[in-house]
Amino acid sequence: MSTLLERPKGRGRAGSGTVIPGTLPQVNLLPPEVRAARNLRTTKRWLLVSLGLTVVACAVAFGLSLLASATAATELAEAQDETARLQAEQLQYAEVPLVLGMLQQTEAARELGMSTEIPWKAYVDAFGSVLPPGVSVESLTVTQATPMAVGPAAPDVLREAGIGQIRFEGRAVTLPDVAAWIEALDSVPGFTDASVEAVQGSEEVDSGVFYQITTTVQVTQEAYADRFAPTDGEG
Repeated sequence: MSTLLERPKGRGRAGSGTVIPGTLPQVNLLPPEVRAARNLRTTKRWLLVSLGLTVVACAVAFGLSLLASATAATELAEAQDETARLQAEQLQYAEVPLVLGMLQQTEAARELGMSTEIPWKAYVDAFGSVLPPGVSVESLTVTQATPMAVGPAAPDVLREAGIGQIRFEGRAVTLPDVAAWIEALDSVPGFTDASVEAVQGSEEVDSGVFYQITTTVQVTQEAYADRFAPTDGEG
C-alpha cells in the first residue's frame, strides 16, 4: 500500500488546519505502539535518574549520620573520662569538707565559750588601786554572766544589772571619804554604779575601833576581752 503526497493547489477550507506555503505536509506513520514504547523508555530513564539521585542522597545522609554518631560517641567518651577524673579528685579531697566543718564548729564553740571572757586580774588590780588609804581587803568576790547563765542581779531597782559584779568587804581604822571612793571606782573603764552597801563600826581589844565596809561595783560589757569576737565581714 502506498500513499501519494500531492502539493495542494489551493487553500484549504477554514478549520482544516494551517499549511505552511512552500512545504509539504507530513504525516506520522509510526504506529501508536511504537510511540508509546518510546515514551515508556524515556519515562524509565527519568525514573532511573530519579532513583539514582535518591540512592545518592540516602547514602550521603547515611554517611553524615554515621559521622555525627561517631562524633557524639567520641564526645561522650571524653565526657565520661572527664567525669571519672573529677570523681577521682573528689574522692581524694573527700575529707576536706568534713575537716572544714569541724573547724567551723570548733571556732563557733570557742567564740561562744569565750564571749563572756573578762580579764579579772586587771579589774581587781584597778579596784585595789583606788582603795582609800587605811582600807584593807578582807574578801573580794567576783560574779559574772556566762553563755549558759545570766549575770548577777542589780543591787537595787535604781541601778541596772551589769554583766558582772565585784563585791568588796574590808576594814578601815578611820572612816574613808565614801563619795570620793565611789567616784574613783566609777571612773575605771568597765565599772559603773559603785555603791557602799554598809559601814559598821566595831571594836576589838587588840586593835581598838575599826569600821567594817561592804562595797559593790557593777561591771559593764566594756570589760569583755572580745579576743575571739568576729571581725567585720566575718560570720
